[in-house]
Amino acid sequence: MSSVVYGLVVSSAEMVSVYPYCRGTVGLADRFVDPALGFAMGWNAWFHWGIVIPSQIAAATSLIKYWHPSPQLAWAVPSVFILLTSGSVFGARVYGELESVFALIKLFAVVLLVAVAIVFDSKDVADNRSPFRFWNPPFAQYLDIPGPKGRFLGFCAVFVQAAISFFGTEIPSIIAGELKDAPRVIYPVAKRLWMRLSIIYLVAVFVAGTLVPREVLQAQRDHINPNDPNSPENDAPWASSPFLTALHRAGSKYNWVANLCIACFITSAASAASTEVFLSARYLYFLAKAGHAPKFFGAVWPNTEEAKQKGAIVPWVGVLTTVAFATMSWLCVRPGDNTKSEMEKVGSFAPRRAFLGP
Repeated sequence: MSSVVYGLVVSSAEMVSVYPYCRGTVGLADRFVDPALGFAMGWNAWFHWGIVIPSQIAAATSLIKYWHPSPQLAWAVPSVFILLTSGSVFGARVYGELESVFALIKLFAVVLLVAVAIVFDSKDVADNRSPFRFWNPPFAQYLDIPGPKGRFLGFCAVFVQAAISFFGTEIPSIIAGELKDAPRVIYPVAKRLWMRLSIIYLVAVFVAGTLVPREVLQAQRDHINPNDPNSPENDAPWASSPFLTALHRAGSKYNWVANLCIACFITSAASAASTEVFLSARYLYFLAKAGHAPKFFGAVWPNTEEAKQKGAIVPWVGVLTTVAFATMSWLCVRPGDNTKSEMEKVGSFAPRRAFLGP
């Protein structure tokens, strides 16, 4: 899958290096294929990046349940809402600085989790237990379907999830028009992006498979093991994390690590939502400039040459239109409803769009 993504990233980066002001993937499709493809890809991408915004807000809100296990978290939704929109209303320069900080937090979280996994695996080796004992059998039966059919469907399900994890690799082509000296910097940045994603995902997934058996995670998700004292008491998404489950089962001395990771996960979800607002607004702007959307979606503020040179212009109509999707995140705090189930309902549209184009 990473090799397929590599071809996409490198080819789009090469084209954008030659035409940095071509309106991203929308302009590339218009120029090299057909305006109909640019229309379809642009609206498809805008819908994807917009519809997953409330899912990210709901994810951050449900993670707060780790510290504040209340069924009503209406106070948390506007807090995350303000955090995610703040980076998109000040232009590309401020957004880039904020995302640099968020990226460091994410990298710190990955390094910390991998280090914890290595510590746990080292203890297994010291106790003459194989860290890979949870890999037997190597293939899970999808939805408990027996035989080769269940294993094949399980492989396909993981394959789709792996593809979804590479969402966003077209981002360099979207921001090229707001970069200084884009023809020189965009191609090496795009290649490093693919390599870092591949290495991080490969290492994280590899060590995650050595921490807990899949039956434990399945039991926590399905609530079929309520008598286990090591089982979490609610159905927040963190209960499906092999890293946090391993920390929970390791005892209270690792609570500080779990708390630190949860904080990093919350900022990561907020960062992802902020990126989605930024990209969705740009896609609407590109569509308007290409004639594929009403012209008022192309309105920017402030519309001055100085602001353009400083990367401070904001397609404010696109931002407001996209942020309207975020109001769906209040679904997760309706009385009598479950945060996780509502989050899954809101975010279930994204995978259906995954393979339709960038």
